[in-house]
This record gives sequence, structure tokens and C-alpha cells, in this order.
Amino acid sequence: MVPVTVLQIEHHHRVLDMCAAPGSKTRQALDAMLTHAHAHAPRRIKGFVLANDCDPKRAYVLAHQSRALGVHTQRLLISCHKAQKLPLVAHDPELHGFDRIICDVPCSGDGTIRKAPEVWHRWHPDFGLELHRLQLQIAMRGVALLRLGGLMCYSTCSFNPIEDEAVVSEILARFVASRLSLVVVVVVVCVVALIVVAVCIACMCVHASDVLARSSWSTLPTASRRSTTCPE
Repeated sequence: MVPVTVLQIEHHHRVLDMCAAPGSKTRQALDAMLTHAHAHAPRRIKGFVLANDCDPKRAYVLAHQSRALGVHTQRLLISCHKAQKLPLVAHDPELHGFDRIICDVPCSGDGTIRKAPEVWHRWHPDFGLELHRLQLQIAMRGVALLRLGGLMCYSTCSFNPIEDEAVVSEILARFVASRLSLVVVVVVVCVVALIVVAVCIACMCVHASDVLARSSWSTLPTASRRSTTCPE
């Protein structure tokens, strides 16, 4: 539950949970909003939480579990859309974007092996490589949906640097190349990620299934770059 905690959600924030199901972070975000409202602005909640998931079944489960929140669900919206293609729907320019974004992307889950040993039996080195592109697409879309001064927390349940530091490195590299100012990106897996990322961006190596170090994604064999999970 660290991602929601570090975002310091307040009662007036517009919050987006990009990959929300099963909904624990969504409920925590809503609770944080209500807690802040009761402490600082009782009965004046202006914010909301938009919980999104691309899977209709998981979105339904999210909606079903949210019923336990009762009247507080009036500040909750649920959508079913691909996170990497989430649109901006506000017509008023002042309402564009979100103040806080929870970007907990699909991952290999190797960080959960202790509580879920079965993950180890199906784990494969290619998992991180296959998911990297999708993770980057979702994270980049999240940055694009942020308002000026907003915060996005990118997180995974993986220890794989291809899924963590490499994604953050690429985001930083793209913003530096385009000469745009980058919002603060908080990485939960590595608390000092924004410090070490300057080193990672220069020395990060990508490993293919043949366990040979590669200097970049483009040098990977075509077979290693194939993925049924990540769209072009």
C-alpha cells in the first residue's frame, strides 16, 4: 500500500488508478481523500477517484467490492479501458489531467515469491522483456495525463530492473530529448531510484533469454522481442 501513501492524496485531488483491479489501492486512495477531508474540510470534498482496468471481468469485481464503501462511492468512478490509451475527456482546459496517478502496472510478480511460491515455478527471464514495452506505454500515458505539479507513483511487484529502473530511465530520457519538464516520478521498488537512475541510464544492459548482455533493446534477437502481451 506504499504507492497511495507516498502520493499524499488530499480532498480536492483528482486521482486516477490506471490498473486498479482488484481495487485495494483504489479503496485506500478514496479513504485517504475522505480522511483528509474530515480533518481539513468537512463536507467539502471536491475530488474523486477514477479506477480503470482493461479487463471487463476484473472491472466488474472492482465495482462489486466497492459496494462495501457505501455512500462514499459517490466519489468513485470505474472505467474499462486500455491504460496506455486512456483519453482526456474534460472540455474545460482547467480540468484537464489528474493531480495524482497510481501507475501500478502489470508485471512478472517475482517480488511476491515469498508469499506466493508458485510464481517461482512459472517465472522466466523473458517475462520482464515481454512486459517492458507495455509498462513503458502505460507509464508514459500516465505522465501525459498529469496536471502541472501533479504526482505519479510508478510501481510494480517485481525486482527486475527491466521492469523498474529501465522504465523510469526511458521516461527521463524521452523528456530530456524533447526538452520538456518532467514531473516527479516516485518509484516504490527503489526508494532512491531517481538518484541511481542517472547511473542506470548510462550503464543499463538488457539481457535476452540466452543470458548474454545487450547494450540496448534494438540489439535483442527478434524472437526475444516478440510478445503477445504488449501491443505495438
